[in-house]
Amino acid sequence: MGEIMSDNPTQFIPTQSMLDVLKVFQEAGYNVTVKEACRLAGRDRSTYYDWFDRFDGFTDWWQASAEHWFARNLPRVHAAVMEQATTGGEGNPTAAKLFIERFDRGFAPRSKVEHGGKVDVKHDLRDMTTSELLEIGRQHVGDKSSS
Repeated sequence: MGEIMSDNPTQFIPTQSMLDVLKVFQEAGYNVTVKEACRLAGRDRSTYYDWFDRFDGFTDWWQASAEHWFARNLPRVHAAVMEQATTGGEGNPTAAKLFIERFDRGFAPRSKVEHGGKVDVKHDLRDMTTSELLEIGRQHVGDKSSS
């Protein structure tokens, strides 16, 4: 996970400090506060906020880097959502749905999915155990990530 995922359409050239903070965010799966990320990167939190005002292109670069990381990590999100849904774990289903709608280009809300023709049912989910459902979810996520 040491590779920093960054998309740079602005041709902004980040400093090593910026890359250090980005790396902390990405290695934590963006599940870290700005204060903690800056502390772990050995940077002052106020410096992070100054970058948005002081450097033209920083905001676009930072956003593009985050979006690139999230798009590349969709399989992890799908697996976590499936696990929460099947184990009754606590989570934020609304946030998960918004995340998937934002970053999964193949996702379409139910109201927008068109169905037609014969439907081939591979699994009768009513009689399956939680572990069997999780395995189907993992296989589905694996199929999507390999295409």
